[in-house]
Amino acid sequence: LFASYNIGRTDSGVLDLTCSSCLSPPSSVCMDKCTYVDTISLPNNPNGYYVSWERCCRNNALVNLTNPGNTGIAYYMEIPNPAIIDNSPRFNTDPLPFMCVGQDFVFDFSAVDPDGDVLVYTLETPLAGDLGYPSSSTINTVWASPTPGPYPIVQWASGYSVTNITGSAVPLSLNSTTGEMQIKADNLGYYAVAVEVKEYRGSVLIGLTRREIEFTVVSCPPNIPPQISYDNSTVENDSLTFTLFE
Repeated sequence: LFASYNIGRTDSGVLDLTCSSCLSPPSSVCMDKCTYVDTISLPNNPNGYYVSWERCCRNNALVNLTNPGNTGIAYYMEIPNPAIIDNSPRFNTDPLPFMCVGQDFVFDFSAVDPDGDVLVYTLETPLAGDLGYPSSSTINTVWASPTPGPYPIVQWASGYSVTNITGSAVPLSLNSTTGEMQIKADNLGYYAVAVEVKEYRGSVLIGLTRREIEFTVVSCPPNIPPQISYDNSTVENDSLTFTLFE
């Protein structure tokens, strides 16, 4: 452990959640966004650095993890040697924490890198950290003194894994190049999801950023396809072409 820091919050607020297929966000789902800013000078280190924050515990209603109410969480990123001029990638969108059961769902996990580094996206097993089950017998809210990594991972519940996070007939997938996530969830519930963005420069891995969120699969009104009507009194049916944009 190199050092620990207390960083002040600069702003906070409730995210405006929108979802076209859900018409309006379900009242049971909400998300706050807080921003913490500081300037910290780090000495050059050929091994680079990692940044983490831990707490306990997770939502006990999560269905894809074993004993989630006693499982901690660790937020984590890696940065290269400060001698390398680098900006970490930033996600293009805030997380949307809900999806509709039985409906196709697409979410943009893509990020932008100011340096033009190559970004690769992968689904990962969430980190349990050192707070609570299964790595610790003591449940703590937040570590007074953070512990160094590597951190243990969560334990998937039966029927779930990093290759099928929601246990659906069509597993949740993530495009490694674009960061586009696709899923058609079969069952209602709460699901932990973790995505890593690996940053490559000249084919060398120089940085890593993790985003972990909790998706809620909810019931939504039926997504009714549009119906086309037209006047065919002057045009032959076989000469008409319709293009619809969702």
